[in-house]
Amino acid sequence: MATYEQILTAMQQEYHKQTGFFADDASDIGIRLKVLATQLSTLDEHLESLKTQVFPQTATDLQLDYHAQTRGLQRKKATVSLGVLRFSRETPAPSDIIIPAGVVCSVGKSDTDLNLRFETTEQGVIPVGFTYVDIPAQSSEGGTLANTAPGAVTVMITPVQAISSVTNPIAFTGGSDRETDKQLRARLMSSFATISNGTNAAFYYDFAMGFDGVASAKVVPRVNGRGTVGVYVAGVGAPVPDALVTEIQKQLTDVKEINVDVTVANARLHPVDITLEIAGASGVNYEHLKAACEHKLTEYFHALRVGQNLLLAGVLDALYHIEGLYNYKLITPVKDIQAESDVLFTLDSTTISRMAVVI
Repeated sequence: MATYEQILTAMQQEYHKQTGFFADDASDIGIRLKVLATQLSTLDEHLESLKTQVFPQTATDLQLDYHAQTRGLQRKKATVSLGVLRFSRETPAPSDIIIPAGVVCSVGKSDTDLNLRFETTEQGVIPVGFTYVDIPAQSSEGGTLANTAPGAVTVMITPVQAISSVTNPIAFTGGSDRETDKQLRARLMSSFATISNGTNAAFYYDFAMGFDGVASAKVVPRVNGRGTVGVYVAGVGAPVPDALVTEIQKQLTDVKEINVDVTVANARLHPVDITLEIAGASGVNYEHLKAACEHKLTEYFHALRVGQNLLLAGVLDALYHIEGLYNYKLITPVKDIQAESDVLFTLDSTTISRMAVVI
């Protein structure tokens, strides 16, 4: 791209070539050349921007959305996480205690965490003689940050009479972020590489991946013999809600080819325990380094797809790029793990300890 100075210099040199002298900066011609050079520079910037937006390989934001729409693809929206809130009291209820839908609670570790809110999606009742009830709930906002560990939700924003505490006995899962340009571009380019014809595996894969909350999918032809297709879906390191599986099944049943039996199901989760020894470079805080390793391992497992093998090389590579990590040793698993077609590997636990530094 030509800069303003380059354009102005070229115009001044051409003017000298045509007239035999240079235009004075304060002259009418000199001022006009500067004004014109400014406009040409701005136009050149717009043209450069247009060049990046005209091709799907480099387009961004709304323009990338337009390219995706030509292939029948839509950018996925952020999805909420789902779980259960347990409302408790210290003594058995003297009578039925009704807890309405829409009760808002939050995590309570820090001021920042208070932004993560969760609300009940239906009414619940603590029966007479009982001390607690579990009620289905979801996060108020979408995104992976709304996926919380068991016991994280402890603050009742909406007061409930006769209730003394709240918690989440199981993790909130299924929350996913809005699809990024990189992720949408990958789906778009894949749609060009493998053309969907309404009957092949690419058709079923693209259809399943088009739903908000579906982070990966695997299509298995002849899963139960000739004329059958299995479609296994998963969220970000977690199953997708049963209601979404039902909706995908319903819509695929309506559009599938004739005489084909399609089965849509959640992928089977295969939890993996990671045991790791690490050593930091001189001056690196061990706790910060440990947290960075845990974060990278979580990212690696979240990027795995249904039916994708767990390779030790992939785990080691994810750790290799951590700044300040001097050395490390993967204790478990001890070998690659091959995935069946309907399996998604997830991170179950991470155990990290110090290793001796060899100088």
